[in-house]
Formats: sequence, C-alpha cells, structure tokens
Amino acid sequence: VVAERGPGVVTARSTDVGVSMEVDGKWVFLVTPADLNPLEGMTLDELVERTRLDLEGAVAASLEQRSTRSLVRGILFAVLATVVFLLAVRYLLRLVRWARTRLEEHARRRIEKLRLPSSDFFTQTIVLLRLLMRLTGLVLGIVLAYSWLAFVLHQFPYTSPWGDQLGRYLTGTGSTVLLAILRSIPSLLMVVIIFALARVAARWVRILFDAVREGRMELPGVDADTALPTQRLVAIFVWVLAVALAYPFIPGSGGPAFKGITVLLGVMVSLGASNVVSQAASGYILMYSRSLRVGDYVRIDDHEGTIVSMSMLSTKIRTPRDEEINVPNAVIVNSITKNYTRLTRDTGAVLATSVTIGYGTPWRQVHAMLIEAAGRTEGIRRDAAPRVMQSALSDFFVEYTLLARLEQPDQRAFVASNLHANIQDAFNEHGVQIMSPHYEGDPAGKVWVPKEKWHEPPGDRAGV
Repeated sequence: VVAERGPGVVTARSTDVGVSMEVDGKWVFLVTPADLNPLEGMTLDELVERTRLDLEGAVAASLEQRSTRSLVRGILFAVLATVVFLLAVRYLLRLVRWARTRLEEHARRRIEKLRLPSSDFFTQTIVLLRLLMRLTGLVLGIVLAYSWLAFVLHQFPYTSPWGDQLGRYLTGTGSTVLLAILRSIPSLLMVVIIFALARVAARWVRILFDAVREGRMELPGVDADTALPTQRLVAIFVWVLAVALAYPFIPGSGGPAFKGITVLLGVMVSLGASNVVSQAASGYILMYSRSLRVGDYVRIDDHEGTIVSMSMLSTKIRTPRDEEINVPNAVIVNSITKNYTRLTRDTGAVLATSVTIGYGTPWRQVHAMLIEAAGRTEGIRRDAAPRVMQSALSDFFVEYTLLARLEQPDQRAFVASNLHANIQDAFNEHGVQIMSPHYEGDPAGKVWVPKEKWHEPPGDRAGV
C-alpha cells in the first residue's frame, strides 16, 4: 500500500468480527477483542486509537524514507550538526584549558600564602585540579556527542526511532536531574544557613576567648592558660551541633546507601580513633589541671627539658642536648612529672645536689664549702642565697643537700655540671674527703686530691 505512494490516510472501520485498520481505503489488518491484554486494563476503543496512531507514524516514516527531498534534508542537517559538534568540541577543549590555567594560578596564589616549606602539596593540588578538569571536559564531551548522535539519527526515517529513544533518554535523565536539584534547593539552603550560623558562632567564640587569653575580658572558671583549649572544645561542640542539625536536610541522607556509609564511618572511627580520643582527653586533663605550660622546665620519666609546645595529643620537650622529644599526653598523665619552674617563676628554679661527708668534718665547714662552690658557679642567682640542709644522718656519714636557684631553668644540666666541679674543687682545697658513693671504713689516710695535683694529665689540657 505504501509503495503506491498515496496520501497515507489511516482509518479504523468497525466490522462484525472487529475493527478493520485501513490505509488509503485499503484493508491492512484487523483488531479484535482477542488482542486485548487483560493486564493492561485497556478497552477495545483505546487499543484501536493507540494502534491507529502507531500505524500513522509507521506510514509517515515509510513515506518520508522513500522521499528524496527528505533524504537530502536529513543529510544537510546531519552535516550541519556535525560541523556544530566539532566546533563545540574545539571550543570546549579551549574552555577546559583556560579554566584549568586560571584554577592553577588561583591555587598557586593561595598555596603561596600558606608558606609551605615543600612544593609537594602544590604539585598534588595541581594534579588533582587537572584530573577534575579532565573529568569535567570528558563528561561535557560525552553529553555533546550523545546529543549530536540523537539529532543525526532523528534526521533519517529509518533511524528516527533510535534518535527519538536517545533523545527521550537524554531529556528524561536531564529532567530527572534538574527536578532532583530543584527539589533539593530548599534543603541545601537550610544546610548553607546552618553552617553559616555555625561559622559565625565559631568566629564569635574565637573572639571571646582571644579576649580572655589577652586579659581584656574575664570568664568564670577560664583563665589565660585554659582559654585556648576551652575555645577548641566550644568550637567542636558548635560544629558537631551544626552537623547534627544539617544532617536531615542533606539530599539522600535518608537513603539506605547513605545510612550504610555513615554506619561504616562510625565503626571505623570508633575502632581506629580510641587511642586518639584517649590522648586528646589526657591533653585536656593536663591543660585544665594547669600542671604544665609552655616554657616550664620539667622531668617526665627519664626525659628532662623545656616544654616547647602542648597539643591535644602530645607534648614536645626540648632537652639540654637540643633534642626534641614528643611525649604522648597519656604517658604524662600516667607518669610522675617534676615541674622545676611551676612554683618558682619569679624566684628562680631550685637546683638541688647532695654530698656525703664523714662525721669527722665540722658541719659548719661543710656548709661554708658548699655555699662557696655555689658562689663560684655561673648560672646561679646572686640575689637568692644558697641554702644547705642536713638531709640524713647515716651510719658512717652525714648527707648534705645544697639548694641554689637558677637564673635560667633550661640551663639546669650545664649549671649542675659546673656546680659539681666547683664542689670537688672546694673540698679538695680544704682537704675534706667526700664519702660518696659508698663508705665501708676509715682508710689509713685521707681520700682527697691536693691542689698541686688538680691538673694532672690529661687535666692540664682540659681548659678548666
């Protein structure tokens, strides 16, 4: 019937056995009640109408396919679409390169402000930006190619159904995404508002506690030492509260996939961060107990030095040997810590050293020699007189303890070494024997070093 190139008018005529479908007055096929699908719930009239529309489309496509004018028009439109597609791809590549260059320049300026000592961070950032721009260009290129293919297929009757299907899929997907974005705008707006308010609150908290730390303001229970950790705790609380309030408004937060990810992250954090939480809790215990602060000269276990920094997780100590020791806060909490400067910031840290002298030496002479040795030692304060205590009366000797105040606590080890040397010199000058470390009986003669033997080789080259 189509080969006769008639007008292609489709009609439906009722008969005794069904509805006759005709093209240009010629019978094509018959629609009967047996053709109805009970699952679709359609009536015979609805089936006939749908069949008539499908037949009209098929006849029109077949007639158009046989038309030379239609074929030429399709080729022209396809060529034009191809030219537009190639130009679009060309300018898309230029746009991607331009955007990548601008982003790299912006990232370079931002990273330079951070003053990082290494360029690794910048290199990794540039690699990530390039990857993101390539993925963006690839996605846009795929969308352009998909649209071009759907348009070209639609220009020819034989491939028009494929083009229509591709077009419907593209428009359907686009409309679905667009509608999803439009539906998410109110929720996203709430998320933005919540985090904006949280940022303002965190900034206000920082300004408040900065004023406390600088002494411009007072808060009950908070001083300059605890202002910074309190600020961090309040800021963490603000952001955690913001996340909890914003979570229901995040698109997809109610879906099973999102819930599964959050549960997985929660399990990972709870299993892997237990030690971190313990260290952080110990850090806040140290800060709020005010037992340690930056600049204190302390002894923790076998480590002695000046505290250079304190964080939530660890405390760094600089030893007299210029070694930096990182001590976990949990270790400090569970150890006995000696703070040599906590109570002596104004009067000077106390340096204590002990010697044992026999009962045959007058204690007044021992006191005088120890004070004389302290007076010879550099690094001991002159405005605070040294003191000597008789700390023990043992079986064979008396234990004397010299207490002197330091000018600089971080020089404790060097001052102690010089003090010990001066004590030996003072006792040798006066011919008094030091009984340390052990004493079992009186020897035949005194155990001491005469002054003329102080510089026996190689002591003559020691420069002291």
